[in-house]
Amino acid sequence: MHIIRKTFGEMDNNCYILFDRDGGEAYIIDPGYEAGKIEAEVKKHRLHVRGILATHYHYDHTDACIELKKSLSAGIFMSRKDAKHFKGSVDVFLSEGDVLKIGEEDLRVIETPGHTEGGLSFLCETSKCIFTGDTLFSTDTGYAIFETGSPDDMEHSIRKIDSLLSDDFVVWPGHEENATMAFIRQSNRDFREYVQGIHPAHTKMDPESVRSSR
Repeated sequence: MHIIRKTFGEMDNNCYILFDRDGGEAYIIDPGYEAGKIEAEVKKHRLHVRGILATHYHYDHTDACIELKKSLSAGIFMSRKDAKHFKGSVDVFLSEGDVLKIGEEDLRVIETPGHTEGGLSFLCETSKCIFTGDTLFSTDTGYAIFETGSPDDMEHSIRKIDSLLSDDFVVWPGHEENATMAFIRQSNRDFREYVQGIHPAHTKMDPESVRSSR
């Protein structure tokens, strides 16, 4: 499986194009901006996009979904819980254990709520990678204080990720750079605290104060 990362928008959102070079089958993860540039990348590599995957419903991860759905004739995939908040129609509802095929590889759906109630991650065991949206970053974790977020759910999701991944897995997040789990276990304080059952300091922050600082 091959991975193209494109970073767009005022919050430096990562959009990923995953594809099998032999067959040209592809999925797009979290297209929040620049639908035209994403489409151009798809055409450049002569890819057939089988679906547009959203880790969660926030606009910076989904605003280009509808335009790409039209231009690429590809369905939008999301959890049922987050689809309630998405300003568009969802074609496929994803849940724990669903499997998407990219060539000979499996992309497994992992439910990781916390940042939103229906947050998802996408795990490929063969390529040893996971796409975590705004659940887990290289140096911290996503906020769990906005609408439908929950620190308790985030703790459960972080512990689930910790139990599933060995140190050589690479985390591809919704923001920031990718990192190995070895690095995250050593350097990500939020991750370590959640694993220990401690909720990081930012779980006590006022959501409005965070919004006003952006």
